[in-house]
Amino acid sequence: MTQDVLDAIARLDFYTFVKMVFREIAAGEELVPGWHLEAMCYAVSEVGLRRRRRQIIEVPPRSLKSICVSVALPAWLLVAIQPARSCASATRRCWRPISPPSAAR
Repeated sequence: MTQDVLDAIARLDFYTFVKMVFREIAAGEELVPGWHLEAMCYAVSEVGLRRRRRQIIEVPPRSLKSICVSVALPAWLLVAIQPARSCASATRRCWRPISPPSAAR
């Protein structure tokens, strides 16, 4: 599979995106995929896509919960799902001036 095909799949599938993120973050470590990771990715993506309002994730430590929720999900939403809202671009679309606080008298 070419990198372009993998990138296209990762834009649609959060589980594939998480595997790609893990490869970048934990270079040299082996990802052992399992049903728990697929289920967690599905649940997290449902929240990110606003199909579900809340989700409790109870998994043992070192189960990729932090990488899925705190690293991969925001990146996936900004890069793959809503690229026009990405503040990393050079556009002024996300830029908003910060107003100075009004003087309290």
